[in-house]
Amino acid sequence: MKVYTIDDRRVYRGAMMNAKSVNQPAQYRTLYLGGGSNGKEIPLFNKNPAEVLCGSGMPWGGVLKEAHPVEIRDGVALAKPNRDSDRILVVVKTRDASGREGCKRQMGVWNFDYTSTPTCEVSDQIVTQATGPKDYYSRQDDMNIGWHDALIVMKVGDVITTTDQNGFTVRAKYASVEQGLKQE
Repeated sequence: MKVYTIDDRRVYRGAMMNAKSVNQPAQYRTLYLGGGSNGKEIPLFNKNPAEVLCGSGMPWGGVLKEAHPVEIRDGVALAKPNRDSDRILVVVKTRDASGREGCKRQMGVWNFDYTSTPTCEVSDQIVTQATGPKDYYSRQDDMNIGWHDALIVMKVGDVITTTDQNGFTVRAKYASVEQGLKQE
């Protein structure tokens, strides 16, 4: 499956991976969702890890362009796809690190827009979710949730709407396999 990310008020191809250092081997890199004690690290599958593009001009952890979610004992891992798929894997991040002066922060959320493509498979499309606290640096507990991140699978025709902590909304549609996920 091709991988896309909705983050920082835009939609882009690929997902940025995390690494503890520049020299960390690709198989030890993770995709991070949420934040603080509520965050989740999604590892690469040991037997057949998804390919991470690393090198000059890339973020420390590299960029993941294609992956397939695989269930493991501790949750989910990202494997190298072994066949083409008309579905895509989308990383949804609703945290907004930059505050707007004079504007009250709000809960960062996302949801599928099913006015265009009705379906009853919503729970099957959510691979994993994680949350992050409103006051990330001083209080991290279940009562202090400020954003909702997710790793989801989208089918052609699906539409998703995200609202970050500053109230900015991004609406994206998976128009076709050729066009990919496009911001509307």
